[in-house]
Amino acid sequence: MVPGVEGKRSRELKPDLLTKEINHEKWLFLFEQIAHDNGWDEPRQASIMPIYFRDDILDAYMVWPSKNEASSGSKLKKIKDLIIKTRIPDDLISSSFLKFQSSTLMPGQDVGQYVKSLKEWLRKARPEISDKDCIFFVEQKLLSSLPPQIASLIRLFPNISLDEMIQKSRQLLADSKLSTPSTQILSVNEMPIQNQEKLKEPFTLEGLKQELDELKSIMAIPVEKRNLSRQDRLPCKKCGLRSHETKDCWGTVVCNKCKRTGHAASICRSNRNFYISKSGFCNRYYSFSISNSNNKCFSYLYVKNLEQKICCLVDTGACVSLINENVVFGLKYYPSNITLAYADGEPVKPAGEIRLGIRIENLTTDWTFVVVNNLMYDAIIGQDILQEYKAIIDFENNFKLKFAENFIKPCDLINTINMCHPSYDNIEEYLFSKYPGVKSNGFMDNGLTNLTSHTIKLTSNKAIKVKPYRISIHLADVMEKQISEMLSSKVIRPSNSPYASPCILVAKKGGDHRLCVDFRKLNEITIRDEYPLPSIDWIIDNMHGARYFTTLDLKSGYWQVPMNEDSKYLTAFSPGPGLGHYEFNVMPFGLTNAPSTFQRLMDAVLKDLNCAIAYLDDVVIFSPNSEQHLKDIEAVLNRFENHGLKINQRKCKFFAQEIEY
Repeated sequence: MVPGVEGKRSRELKPDLLTKEINHEKWLFLFEQIAHDNGWDEPRQASIMPIYFRDDILDAYMVWPSKNEASSGSKLKKIKDLIIKTRIPDDLISSSFLKFQSSTLMPGQDVGQYVKSLKEWLRKARPEISDKDCIFFVEQKLLSSLPPQIASLIRLFPNISLDEMIQKSRQLLADSKLSTPSTQILSVNEMPIQNQEKLKEPFTLEGLKQELDELKSIMAIPVEKRNLSRQDRLPCKKCGLRSHETKDCWGTVVCNKCKRTGHAASICRSNRNFYISKSGFCNRYYSFSISNSNNKCFSYLYVKNLEQKICCLVDTGACVSLINENVVFGLKYYPSNITLAYADGEPVKPAGEIRLGIRIENLTTDWTFVVVNNLMYDAIIGQDILQEYKAIIDFENNFKLKFAENFIKPCDLINTINMCHPSYDNIEEYLFSKYPGVKSNGFMDNGLTNLTSHTIKLTSNKAIKVKPYRISIHLADVMEKQISEMLSSKVIRPSNSPYASPCILVAKKGGDHRLCVDFRKLNEITIRDEYPLPSIDWIIDNMHGARYFTTLDLKSGYWQVPMNEDSKYLTAFSPGPGLGHYEFNVMPFGLTNAPSTFQRLMDAVLKDLNCAIAYLDDVVIFSPNSEQHLKDIEAVLNRFENHGLKINQRKCKFFAQEIEY
């Protein structure tokens, strides 16, 4: 064993536990990606996979007749079939389809929620149904559940999308309710039999046009002049509109300020800000409205976790520091026992608390912020930080903020590096000034090697086509942004390939997302490359006698390997309907032979250098003394620069005497 080096490879990935709350399809996909990255073959996957079973899957596995079979590729397939069969039993399929068939749009029920339920029931009943067919059946079910007059009006709009149908249904239902306040709107299945018989008679075009004209004339009349009682004209306490009573509120209005449904902009909570002072008991705070005075102290706050600057208000009246939930979206935060309240006493539950590494003016530290939804500012710096670090606000100099110098301390999120070389104050600055071509300067600033390219060889010429996975509504913008960035950096290009693999967004530790393509079907017909990965024991044996270590992390390592032009079309993928069809210019994550190609590249780059070893994109440089270590680092960086490789400085550690590998 090498002193200061742990025998366990810290970067080896592990799957989450497969509990009853976890989606089994996504779990299987991520397990396979982790297995490829860790170099697990199918027998090893079959032996490891059951370790992560919990709840219903574990119960099913314990009574499974084949559980004692020897681990093999065949057993792995059987285990996957067991998971799918356990999660989607026949009775669930039957009951879900029955719910879909018998469901009705109830009076007062939101159309969007009704459509969402229809989709869920239909997909549970028919998991293999395509998105196009699912939308078609949901549209027909919605039309049959709407009142006949409204359904007939919607049918007048050709080629209408499901979202547009939902919006128009909401508007027409609301208008129908205003014009006939005493008439209850019933779904088709709830109408008396004599009324249902009338529905069988087709409507005439003349009658439909007349109804449409009547609705248009109603909409042209100002709300306050319609035939409504005084009580109806009072603002609704839920949404703020004057068109109905609170008890009849459908919550379908869309706020022009925060773009959410259920309230109008006039009563939007984002109009109110959390300007807080502490009350008589320990965990309760009250908020007050900020005056319109321009005498406010603003500053820029750099958040290490986000790697970006945000604008914050420095508030001497706020007892705790707050941050907008939208700013830390995707980051993990923890429950909070603090209770906030508006000036009118209405309690507001914070979304949680989060520990952030920050830099503001001359202060660098880490601090716990209370996460609040709809905060007017990105963040508010409160008394807790200002008192702790003895802040000074210079009122005569445009409210400039500064902190006492002796309170500056390093953020614990920044890697502490044990610098040992006596000749340089900043070894990283020296190295990257000498080898500027190896440093990545941004999110999409990846290298591109000139040593090799990745080629895919198949056992079959039959094109692989898998339908796209569904994308959560709140992740659609994230997907489009990632596609746009990958196109602009030439990681991918538009494709006309007959091949199509699906993709998903996988959350990373920092809260960001990574686009991962599911190449499982393509991998099944790919000829395997058996180039070996180095074992951890072999790596540790080679480090014997070393005292100084440097670890380098290649920036998006796989993306630094170009795809062979003849193989690019095989990597084609589709994010979803309307989002396009693309193929990779560089080697993507998830291909079965990607680890072998990358390891072969790194072995070629570091050939004859006895001071460095690579395990995929992790490179460790080791030396017996500090003088030799500097020479060894320069030798490796020189190789990287010559072969077009770039490293992520933030994840590198230089001149350390202890490392985890």
